[in-house]
Parts: sequence; C-alpha cells; structure tokens
Amino acid sequence: MHYVCPACDSENKLDLTFPVREYVCQTCSHLIDVALNNHARHLKVPTENVVLDIGQKGKIGDTEYTVTAIIVRKYGSSIFWREYYLKDSKGNDAFLSESDGHWVFLIPIPADDFKSKDSQIATYAGRNYRWYETSQCSIHAAAGFLMKSWISVLLPTKNTSMEPV
Repeated sequence: MHYVCPACDSENKLDLTFPVREYVCQTCSHLIDVALNNHARHLKVPTENVVLDIGQKGKIGDTEYTVTAIIVRKYGSSIFWREYYLKDSKGNDAFLSESDGHWVFLIPIPADDFKSKDSQIATYAGRNYRWYETSQCSIHAAAGFLMKSWISVLLPTKNTSMEPV
C-alpha cells in the first residue's frame, strides 16, 4: 500500500494484506486518517530499545509475520515496554511484547473460547486462570499502520495479567 502524508507530503508504503484505517507518518510522526486524508495529532516516535522495524518479516514456528505497528507503553513514570503488532499472510493478528529483554508471543483468543466464571477466575481450553494484576498504562510512543482506529489504542488503558491456577 502507498500513502502520501497530507502533513509533509512524504511517501509511506508497506506491503499489507489489510485495509489501513490510520497510520503514523514515517517522516513527520503525525497520525493520519486515511479516509479523511488529514492529520489528527503528532506522536512520539518509538526509539528506545526498539529492536524490530515496521515492515520487517520473521518466522515464529512455521508462520511468517510482518511487523505492522510498534507501540511503546508506559506504566508510572519510568516503566516502559514495547508491543509489536504482527500480521501473517492470511491476515491473522499476533503480538510480541518485550520488556527488559523478556519476550512474550501473544495471539488473540476468540471470545467464544474464553469463559469467565467471575471477575477473578477465567477458563480457557479447559484450564482455569486467576486474576494476577491490573495496572493503568498509557501510550508513550507509536508508529506504523493499523486497520482500526489508533484513538482506541492511544487512550489510557488497563493492562490485565492472568496466571494458571
């Protein structure tokens, strides 16, 4: 896909298999709405400890993924981690989350496969998980292409962790 930034006239291109709704210009870092062809806001560029690039390809298991977006999340005043948004050739989503050299590979769980007993216990694939932690976090920096609105991604969120019982 090929996009020209309305803020700085720079070319932004990446071979993608999904329709882009918004992207962050690679040159001026403005958030661009593709349908309206306008810039909504300026974002910080993810630079610290970022080890993958937008458009970079790699294999996890037998599946090849392309990095389509990078978000640096922040907790408190000094805790940061990086989230790499991935797509495979079939359009399936996956994510790599990295903090201090520790990596986690994540895939979305279909809502019908996830059963909640209450707010503290959940069941997935016949195994029980308990609530471990919920923490407020915000977006420190972002880059790349998304098929959904960045606004929902950029709002402060709660990060919830669960562990097997």
